[in-house]
Amino acid sequence: MWQAVYDDHKDDDFMVIAVAQESRGLETAKEFIDLANPTYVVLIDQDHLVSDLYNLTNVPQAVWIDENGHIVRPAETAGSHDGWRAMNREDLSVPDDAAALV
Repeated sequence: MWQAVYDDHKDDDFMVIAVAQESRGLETAKEFIDLANPTYVVLIDQDHLVSDLYNLTNVPQAVWIDENGHIVRPAETAGSHDGWRAMNREDLSVPDDAAALV
């Protein structure tokens, strides 16, 4: 889902940054990152600094942050969209009709 958003907007001064809140480090998150195979930036935040900075408590969660570091769209649980619910959990693919919902 986020790859599709990134692909659609990467030339529009827009970034997708995924942050894995994984206190056990890269190896634990690596399986999921490799499966998603993103071309956007993925950070491993072992100390949950991003969550603390933006007061995020739910995982997964999506926020829109402007170039000044301010949240400009309220936080929402990333799994709250039908497109997310339709995702194939084995290969992380989203059907085209569901991807249009996000």
